[in-house]
Amino acid sequence: MQIGFQIATTIMTLFAMFQSTKWKMMLVFTINNIMLVAMYFSFGRIASACVCIVAALRTIIYMIFALKKLKPNIFILIFFELAFVMSTVLTWQDAFDLLPMFGLLISGYASWQNNQWILRIGYVLDPLLFLAFNSIIGAWIAVVAEIIALISSTISLIYYCVWEQQEPILKKLNLLKLFKNKKSDETNTFIEDVNTKKSE
Repeated sequence: MQIGFQIATTIMTLFAMFQSTKWKMMLVFTINNIMLVAMYFSFGRIASACVCIVAALRTIIYMIFALKKLKPNIFILIFFELAFVMSTVLTWQDAFDLLPMFGLLISGYASWQNNQWILRIGYVLDPLLFLAFNSIIGAWIAVVAEIIALISSTISLIYYCVWEQQEPILKKLNLLKLFKNKKSDETNTFIEDVNTKKSE
């Protein structure tokens, strides 16, 4: 069962990173968080499973707001951030429980706000902490999932936040290049016509 949950988490993690809209990302992350709850319970990591339950509730709420094109108010953010801390404190097992808590605190703020840069940077930092935690508890397939999440988050950050921002500039540069080529062709044609007339 542990292997099955880890494989499901890996698939969901990869799928989530390439969603172009926020509500789709939140939907896939909700499914992913449910898989993480089952996985951490199977490893006997109660605190980690509990914070993932809170994370699943959070992504559901954020998805509803995203569908309505609204931003959750600051009180919703504070409620879930405190819920992460309280669920960790109440089910504390050891200091390693702080890793998923801090990962979810970071992704919690990143998911709350609407800036795509911050959102995707948050989802680059989050897998780093879960990567460390999953390595400690021996969830090796989940480690692969976090490596995939880290790579895909970085790629999506570059694609959606860097490349798409540069694309209009690149298009302008291409148009400028075409314009220069056109002028150059016209100049060459004019010179050829002059030379032809001279020879005549």
